[in-house]
Formats: sequence, structure tokens, C-alpha cells
Amino acid sequence: MNENPPKELEEIINMVESNQIVAKKPNSMDKSKKNWLRSGIILFFFILVIILWIFRKKVKRNPFLPIPYVFNQKILNLIMKYLNNRISKFCVILYGPKGIGKARFLLEIQKKIKKPSVLINFENLSPFSSFKELSNEIINSLMESIKVYPVDGFPSSVKMQNCSNQFSWLQKEQGSLNFLLLAKNILQNSTKSPYVAIYSFLEFLNTYYKPILLLNNPSCLNEAIHKNESIKALLDYCNSAEQGKNKMPIIVTSTDLINSGYSFIAESYHIVSFEEFKESEARHALSKNEHVFSSKMLTRLYRKFGGYGYYYSRLYDLMRVSPNIDILLDSMDQDIINRVVKAAKHNATTDQLTERINYLKTLSRKGSLGLNQQKIETTQHFLKWGIIKHIDSVIHPESQIVTNCIKKALPLLLK
Repeated sequence: MNENPPKELEEIINMVESNQIVAKKPNSMDKSKKNWLRSGIILFFFILVIILWIFRKKVKRNPFLPIPYVFNQKILNLIMKYLNNRISKFCVILYGPKGIGKARFLLEIQKKIKKPSVLINFENLSPFSSFKELSNEIINSLMESIKVYPVDGFPSSVKMQNCSNQFSWLQKEQGSLNFLLLAKNILQNSTKSPYVAIYSFLEFLNTYYKPILLLNNPSCLNEAIHKNESIKALLDYCNSAEQGKNKMPIIVTSTDLINSGYSFIAESYHIVSFEEFKESEARHALSKNEHVFSSKMLTRLYRKFGGYGYYYSRLYDLMRVSPNIDILLDSMDQDIINRVVKAAKHNATTDQLTERINYLKTLSRKGSLGLNQQKIETTQHFLKWGIIKHIDSVIHPESQIVTNCIKKALPLLLK
């Protein structure tokens, strides 16, 4: 065998040894260009996302949706703690001036608790409503709760033909039907006084349903003919909680405790002053979560309204008619100024008008007043008109916007 390699192979070996043939490697410059291109595309999209986020157009909110509720977190945490049985008191009374958000608070709490709850809004009644109208309001409220949380296992002793059209939707819920019919019979039995009817109903509700009872401003009954019996029954039932074991939780809102004339047993009640929400809480609910107002506009509104939900809601309603915020705010100011003037002049003798004007002048100058028994009549008068509020026996203007409007109303009263 010929040990010498072929001539062609020998030439290749010589070329390799002389580095004339080099193994083909990837072009490092091409690879670098590809990396730069990839990085450039990523950077471009990153910058584009930032630009779009900065100049993003917020989704326009449906103006016919209700304005979001702004919770005062301190009050919310306390109520949730109470409802989770971590506060021993039997009944919570939330008191504060009109417009601060107590009624809406009960509605929002009802959505959060995920338990049977009966919300009775006494503001749906007039001061002179009959007891039958009151009992119908109570039954309708109970019915709304049972639609969501039916009554299970209630005795089926009532025949379907005895069912009125009011309860016809309960044909497949015989237990709930019997419960409602018996509740209505307890409330509207003509042989019972309003006191016995209300007290018996509450005991019945506690025994067979045990909901959370939410009562919005029962002081609306103060002018009603049956007021003494109806409210006394409610208070006696609450006061009977000595003892409060196995009692359904009750949350009551009130605009005025000091003039109610009713006594409360301290062991049964937890009395809470309903405070304004904070600007940070308003910003979270009305600007970040829901684009109701811009952040800049919200800062302006909070300086004017403070933490009173009514004024934000009122402005939001007016914005459906006119987008000009300045005109709307002026209109709201004028309405309050007119209310202050009307309150001062309402059924006033010359001496009463002078006393009321001096009262407003002193309040405007000092910012707050002690609860003076000599001026209790004037204080009660302005409380009814929603011009002032009381916190721990100290009188303040109802809100920041009312404070400013009192100053503007005084020159009109002094003419």
C-alpha cells in the first residue's frame, strides 16, 4: 500500500498548517447588530408605553351612575369590628349632621356584610305618617332582605290562597312566605297598640331571622302621632340588652342626640360621632378608582366642601346639566346663603331675629361655640335648619362651605 497521501490531500494539509484555511465562524459584527436592533425595538416600545400612560385619555364615566361612596375608614373599621362580634355593645348609634353620609353608609354597609340585614329608612316617611304607613315601610324593608336571604324551615301553616299580591313572588318559598305574613300580622294587628306591635315584631325578628337591623334616622318620627309609643318600643327593646346576649345587632343613625329627649343605657349602646372623610380617602374613591373628578379639581372641592358627601353628590348631579364647575359652585353657595337667611328670619320676632344674627356673628368670628343653655332655643332652631352641628357639646358650622356662606349671609341680614 502506498503510504504517501494523495497529492490533493497533501496540499490541503500544507494549507491548514500555514493557516491559509480557517474554520468558518459566525460573523460577530452581524450578531452585535442583531442585539442592538432587538434592544432598540424593546426600548422603543417601553418609551411608547410610558408616553401613552402619561398622556392617556381616561375612560369617560357614565354620568348617570351614582357617585361612588367615600368611606371614612375609621368608622368603617369600627362597624365591621362590631358586626364581627368583637365589640360587646349591643347597639351602635351613629350621630352626625345631615349630609355627612350616614344614610348612604348604611346602604353600602348592607352590600359589604353578606349577611341578612333589614334596612328601614325612616326618611321615606313624613313626620305625620300613620302607624300603618310605618308598618308597611318595615315590611317592605324586611321583604327586600328575604329576597336575598330566604327564611329556611319556618312552619308552613299558612295556605297559599291567603297570600296577597304583595307576596306572590314567594310561591316557591313557603317558609319565607309564612314568615312575612306572620310578621305583617304582628305589626298590623288592630288589637295591639303601636308599642306592643313594634316590640313584638322586634322579638319575632330576633327569634326567627336574627338579621342585622339598620335604622336610618328614626327621629323622623318625632312629629308623628304614634311617636311616643313607636320610638319608646324601639328604645326599650334596645335597652333590654342587659344583657344583650343573643340579640340581633342594631345600627341606628341620628342627626341630633342632645335634643332627642330619650335616655340610653350606656351598657347597651356604643355612640359614635360620624366624622367627615379625609382628602386621601376622597382622592382614592373619586379620582383614582373612579374618574369622577380630576386630582386637581378634587383638591379644590375638598377645600370647599370638606368631607361632606352630600355636596360632592349634589355637584355631580348638577354636572349632568352644565359642565361649568364655577357656575355650579356659585349656585350651590347661593342656595346655602338663602337657607341661612331664611333660617334666621323664619317666624322670628324682632328680638329673635337680633338674637339669631348675633348668634351667627359670634359663631362666624369664633368658629365654634359652647352649648349655652341660655341660647338653647336658638341652637335647636339652627340645628333643625342644618346650619350648625354639635360635637361633644361644642357647636360648629355644619361644614366648611356653610362657614363661608354664613359670612356672606350676614351682610344681607344686617341690611
